[in-house]
Amino acid sequence: MKKVYYLLAMLPLLTCCGSDEPNVTDVPKGEEDKVEQIVVNVGEEDETDLGYFKDDAFYKIVKGLDGTTGVVIASMGEHKEYTVPVSLVLNNKRTYYFKSINYYCYAPSLEVIKLPENYELGSDNTFYSFDQLKRIVVSSANNTIRSIDGILYSKDKKDLLVVPKQYDMQEFVVPDYVTTIGRRAFYYNQKIQSIVIPENVEKIDEPFAETNIETVEVKTGKIKTLSGDMFAHMPKLKRITFADGPTEITGNLFVSDKNLKQVLLPSTLEKINAHLFAYCSSIEELVIPAKVSTMSTGSLDGLSSLARLHFQGATPPKGLNEESFTTSQFKNCVLYIPKGSADAYNIEPFNKFKNIEEE
Repeated sequence: MKKVYYLLAMLPLLTCCGSDEPNVTDVPKGEEDKVEQIVVNVGEEDETDLGYFKDDAFYKIVKGLDGTTGVVIASMGEHKEYTVPVSLVLNNKRTYYFKSINYYCYAPSLEVIKLPENYELGSDNTFYSFDQLKRIVVSSANNTIRSIDGILYSKDKKDLLVVPKQYDMQEFVVPDYVTTIGRRAFYYNQKIQSIVIPENVEKIDEPFAETNIETVEVKTGKIKTLSGDMFAHMPKLKRITFADGPTEITGNLFVSDKNLKQVLLPSTLEKINAHLFAYCSSIEELVIPAKVSTMSTGSLDGLSSLARLHFQGATPPKGLNEESFTTSQFKNCVLYIPKGSADAYNIEPFNKFKNIEEE
């Protein structure tokens, strides 16, 4: 087993170092204080060429990009519950403070991790490699993060940072006090099937990739530009709806969502400048809202099963051309346009459709 730890230790290291909640029960009183602030003492008998073994865990002393030296955890062994140490003391002489957890930290059985007062989360979710993780607990003395019901938040609770991979809840309603859903916050979560994003959320930073989420309801209208891979690479996603508010799409929102069948775009949408449906092979019907005046040439690429396409605007959006559609779509897809708009749509590429109906 030690040979496995050695190999893992040589992998790249991460060197970054007011209202009551209506939907989430806060951490029970005293729960955060149960994070014991431990110090690991190691000596020559624990030393290897690569680091230090102690109590079935493996530590490395490294120098980070910021120039400081600290402790990186490369393995937590077979622990089901593990408390990250505040510091490591070498030969009862020199103290090195905890710096980070290796991205590829070995912890196949870990279900609960307890973080000390000096733990600082980097710019990304470093916990998604823990396949069995159910709960994160944070010391109440930590000034930057906190835990609520086993989920990691910023101290002020405005940023939802990490939902453990095995966090077991079928429907997850993001708490009303959250304004930002962090990068990879739900990454690889296997339990959540539906999620509701409330009105107060102002930023969604590509948090849902490789999850089992099937439905998403976006209630917030505060995000005016939908950008990045916000809801991309969600293999089980079937339905997503947006509240009014967003006016532009610039990101590849739904790339590789192969099971996505229903998308309700906001009626406030005016521009689509992205390949947002690439590899979305299950969508059979799509409605383009009336205010959309501009669409990029490839904005409808990937809709290989499209059978019904609705344009609600009295005049067609600019930017689409014959390359925006396939020969099969021109032949088999029904194009729906508003009543009385036949003359406006009698231009390429729209007049290439064999089946056009007014509604």
